[in-house]
Amino acid sequence: MRVIGSLTQIAKFSLFGFILGILISCASKSLSSKDSNEAIYFVGLNGVSFSLKSDDNFKTATMKDSSGMSYALLGVNKDCMQGDGAKVCFDSKYARVDFGDGRAFKVVPIPKVKL
Repeated sequence: MRVIGSLTQIAKFSLFGFILGILISCASKSLSSKDSNEAIYFVGLNGVSFSLKSDDNFKTATMKDSSGMSYALLGVNKDCMQGDGAKVCFDSKYARVDFGDGRAFKVVPIPKVKL
């Protein structure tokens, strides 16, 4: 009798876990399907800072520098974006921001932030 009772409890907990999993899955799908704005912020030496903002998962983005200049960028591959006189490339720990006039900065990206 005790074995049947514990099997019933296991079945109840399994059913509860299954239903909870379905609810969480549905909630995460509805959240990920929304258009979300994301931003990556960069900090470098001597007060250099940049922001990279996108609303399409970084297929396109707008980069702003600390002086307020904006640059429209397109994703070249998973590690680089370029256009409008600027280029941003990521490696494992750093990013390199290059400008058409020869200026280049090695910066540290701060993780993506949902806006």
